[in-house]
Amino acid sequence: MKIPTVLIPIRTRLLAAAVFFALTAVALAVPFHAPTIDGTIAGDDIDWDPADLVVDDSADDDLSRTANTRRLWLTWDQDNLYVGVTYQDFGANEALSVFFDLDRGVGPSSAAVIDSAAGNFLLPNGHNFELVLRRGADDGFPGPIPRGHLVTSADGTTTAITDLITRAQGFNSGSKSTARFPFWLNAEFALPWSAIYPDLGGGVPPLAVIKAVAVATSAADSLNGLDSAPDNDGLDGGTTPVMLANLHASVIDANGDGVPDVADGTISGTVTLPQDSGTGAVTITAELIEFAGREPGAPLSIVTTADGERTWTLPRLSAGRYRVTTSAVGYFANTVIVDVAQSEQVTGTDQTLDKATTIGGSITFASGPGAAGTIELRDGTGQVLDSQVLSAAGGPYAFFVETGGDYVVAVTADTYLDAETPVTVVAGTDITDLDFTLVRQTEISGTVTFADGPGQPGTLLFKDEVGTTLDFTGFASTGGTFSFFTPVGGTFTLSATTQPAIYVPTDTTFVVTAGVDVTGMVLTLPLAAQVNGTIAFEGPDAAGRWQLYDDISGAFRDSLSFAATGDPFSFFLEPGRFRLEFAATGY
Repeated sequence: MKIPTVLIPIRTRLLAAAVFFALTAVALAVPFHAPTIDGTIAGDDIDWDPADLVVDDSADDDLSRTANTRRLWLTWDQDNLYVGVTYQDFGANEALSVFFDLDRGVGPSSAAVIDSAAGNFLLPNGHNFELVLRRGADDGFPGPIPRGHLVTSADGTTTAITDLITRAQGFNSGSKSTARFPFWLNAEFALPWSAIYPDLGGGVPPLAVIKAVAVATSAADSLNGLDSAPDNDGLDGGTTPVMLANLHASVIDANGDGVPDVADGTISGTVTLPQDSGTGAVTITAELIEFAGREPGAPLSIVTTADGERTWTLPRLSAGRYRVTTSAVGYFANTVIVDVAQSEQVTGTDQTLDKATTIGGSITFASGPGAAGTIELRDGTGQVLDSQVLSAAGGPYAFFVETGGDYVVAVTADTYLDAETPVTVVAGTDITDLDFTLVRQTEISGTVTFADGPGQPGTLLFKDEVGTTLDFTGFASTGGTFSFFTPVGGTFTLSATTQPAIYVPTDTTFVVTAGVDVTGMVLTLPLAAQVNGTIAFEGPDAAGRWQLYDDISGAFRDSLSFAATGDPFSFFLEPGRFRLEFAATGY
């Protein structure tokens, strides 16, 4: 058994209260192999290996849309880079793009300038769009296999390399029922190194790091996409550029000899958790450090064990020095430095994690439906140390701290009064009964109706005593119900208007006592007075325009063009004095 070379033992004092998302990789799969390019991705150790699944983005798939990226697979051998992607681009004007930064410093940092119409995406400084595998938005479904474009200059010029690539595409039947979801596809590619780096004779750049992201894109260069693997914020199909800051990184040549590495090294060990309940998982990551090439920016290998499993193996490692971090919920993460030689199987990287002190309890709602919110752990000065999302169902929460002292747990939820409790912690003594029952804010609710007429959609504003709008809601042409909430008492106003304004704007002012709901209010909008008539001329018809003003303030209210005798005009007004002006050419 090889004992790892531990250069700098580090106890990372970061709390492991977050939910870790990682790939489970139990087989000792390695990048240096050749999967079969046939449109089938099984991940069965025969074709693609489980560890070749470098990004699993299935957690945020939205089946109400028809464009999703689900899984990105990547491996290589001495001849080819192999890429697999499971995706949808079923809807009209949707497509797939897989972007690569090949570590050449050649392409643009904006995909919008690429001449293969890739979309409104940006890369961080020092990164370049240098290879695109993509379909067109007009390709239809299932359509052709994505095509290959090598970016050859900073202005986005590309060279087609589709004919140099081995490609295949098939339906994916392992993710969802094919009867219900027939539009998931598997696309596979074998990209020769000679096609990716045509000037290197089948080699790769010394210390090459390839970064990749798959994006379900929208229809035009001016639009961003709908989903990416790995995740990136801001994807909504709109015109705002999206920075693709999160890419998967693969170190292709760690030793700098210009030849793809046989990345078949592993690190394995066992973790011990004091007071282990045996019900939780452990996450282990390996980050390449002291690397002479470009920083990968993320762990090269990540494993999350099954619940209760404490023995682990990190696969897919080339020769190098790694920061290995082991973490588990309720324990302090622990880090060691491990050296791995080419193809070495490093064993015995065992770690014991220190248990953190728990501050926890449960959240319930005293009344109402409950609401989503946030739970925060603050120190004695009010600084937020950690936070968790609160669901509308409430439920348990837990924070983990290293030292004793004074803390505050604060809870906020929409339409409920904020709550916070100070707590003094003795290190090593868990607090598990710090419960909260949230009380609903004071409710103001009722109904919008119309006194007569056809009704009209409109807006209801909830304002404080100085006229600041605190909240608003819409109502339909049939009226409807409304509800607002306030944490304090005072004088408030409800202002209702319709569009078009055929009903008189209505304001209702009332006083609220905190904790005493005001319900059953009825806001009845009266129909505005209608003024109508027709245009007449003493002489020939002429083009003109009438304009309506407030008589006292002079404010403009409405206008309409006319062209001939008999042209009608009509408008609605609340009670008051107004001025109506008519003007026409020659009159």
